[in-house]
Amino acid sequence: LMVAVAIWFAYQLRRDPRWRTAIGLGTAIALAGLTRPETLLLSVIVVIPLVVRLPVPRGRRWAVFAVVTAATIVVVGPWLVRSLTIFDRPVFLSSNGQAVIGYANCPLTYSGPSLGSWRPDCVTGTPQPASQRIPTIPDEAEVASEQGTKGLSFLESHAGEFVGTVVWARIGRTWSVFRPFAIADAQANEGKTRSEAIVGVLFIWSSLLLGTAGVFALRRTRTAPVWPLLAPAVVVTAVSVLAYGTPRFRVVAEPSIAVLAALGICEVWRRWSLRSSSRSRRAET
Repeated sequence: LMVAVAIWFAYQLRRDPRWRTAIGLGTAIALAGLTRPETLLLSVIVVIPLVVRLPVPRGRRWAVFAVVTAATIVVVGPWLVRSLTIFDRPVFLSSNGQAVIGYANCPLTYSGPSLGSWRPDCVTGTPQPASQRIPTIPDEAEVASEQGTKGLSFLESHAGEFVGTVVWARIGRTWSVFRPFAIADAQANEGKTRSEAIVGVLFIWSSLLLGTAGVFALRRTRTAPVWPLLAPAVVVTAVSVLAYGTPRFRVVAEPSIAVLAALGICEVWRRWSLRSSSRSRRAET
């Protein structure tokens, strides 16, 4: 929801660069970031290109950018300060960012059925005997840091495999082009039934196809820039590269996909109507 609101504010800011619109854009991005931290990337890949192209003097552009940034910091700030101070180690917004590196980088996720995905046993390994277990609950940030360190160490020692195979498998899993019908993974990791998984794949394929037509339609008419709608897909892809591949990450881009697919349907209908009219005129003559 907040990603959709942020995109709406971005287009409003381009059309009418008011201060309240800038505040709304920064607030929406911040609220999205408190839900999924990676969406804070929108403040870079959407806001900066948008502000640079605003039809206002350069000084006002910098002022608009400052207002958007300030609104984002004001909303995110309290949680950020809390996360940086409450744990034994500094945490940006969530400890999951480090922990997921451990879950996604191990022999089990660099080959075989889980290639490009994640596995809990990447970090758990063989359980320790009860006599050797630590009786106290460790700090969450400490655990996440240890998991992240193990994952990074494995990634560095297998950089060739990561660049040549793993990263593409991750992107492919997220966009349902690599092992899209791995029903067992969908059932185990996402709680989907077999029919739900199949329908979801077919739906995203058709949506992406129509969405591509929507991109060309928007570029043809030049009624609005297409970049704000494409930016969430960049965020999703970046997260897949840094974390692991799963269709669930696509939720950030789905509002954009829906809008672009709608534009694609309109474009297909327009072209079909033009061809029908042309055939009718030729038949009459």
